[in-house]
Amino acid sequence: HEVIEAQNGMEGLEILSKLLQEAKEEGMDITDKVQLIVSDIEMPGMDGLTFTKRIKQHPEFSKIPVIINTSLSDKATVDKAKMVEADAHLVKFDAPDLLKLVHKYAVKPKHKEV
Repeated sequence: HEVIEAQNGMEGLEILSKLLQEAKEEGMDITDKVQLIVSDIEMPGMDGLTFTKRIKQHPEFSKIPVIINTSLSDKATVDKAKMVEADAHLVKFDAPDLLKLVHKYAVKPKHKEV
């Protein structure tokens, strides 16, 4: 997998906007450029919950699955992740579980030729 990093939610949205523009210019879908977003909750500028909410409210970005990966594991945090429509919530750092979720959400099905 190719990883694109952002330091916070604002930078993440800027990167997604650029990738969406590239995808449109190339006649592609945003999911051809980004198959999965993994976000922390605690970030400067724009936290991961706000970031996820903005993604899920966007007509194009909402196609991209979002995993919240955070050290916060209380019920309130899990509920907030569900409320912003995150596709999954994972407590840092469980590498095998993260890998399972990456494979579940990031692998695009191959197009069948007719």
